[in-house]
Amino acid sequence: MPSSTNVQQTILNGSYALEQLTNNNYTLVNSGDLPVRVDYIQWFRLNVQALTDLYSIGDYVSSTLVTIYDRVNQFVGIPYGATVDPNFQNPSIIIDVTAAASIFNSARIPFTNQTTVQLLNYQTAYKPTYGENPILAIFVSVSGTFGQDEGTAPIYTYVTPGDATTGIDTVTWNYGIATSGYIQISGSPT
Repeated sequence: MPSSTNVQQTILNGSYALEQLTNNNYTLVNSGDLPVRVDYIQWFRLNVQALTDLYSIGDYVSSTLVTIYDRVNQFVGIPYGATVDPNFQNPSIIIDVTAAASIFNSARIPFTNQTTVQLLNYQTAYKPTYGENPILAIFVSVSGTFGQDEGTAPIYTYVTPGDATTGIDTVTWNYGIATSGYIQISGSPT
């Protein structure tokens, strides 16, 4: 029986192989070579999806999982019934994480000598870059060193006051004395 790590690795290998097959067929179609096997791509995509679904519900032992697991492995090039070393990294596979990382944005917004620190007009100024649910932290300067202020809670004002489902309009932090520091904002666009 395959372990959860083996199933996960097979899903990743299968997804990569499916992407390569799709890209190769796309290149053939664009160059005018029309006899591509779209039905084969669909069959393989359905097998990878079925394996993913079974993995997501924690099924690592059913006969259905083992059959689909072996099918996907055979397509990838792993013989029937073989075990996969989860620590093995195929040197010919390069995983490009640039695209996924580029959708997560982060910035520091400095402020100096403020008793009220605000992010105004969130929907137009920040939502397109950081999304509707940003990760916010505020850092203040204490004797020239910045430290995260975990004691001052932000006050959220919404587009329709009191209705959080309408989205953030303003985020405010209030201080008793003039304070300097920066707001760390992170998130993904919606």
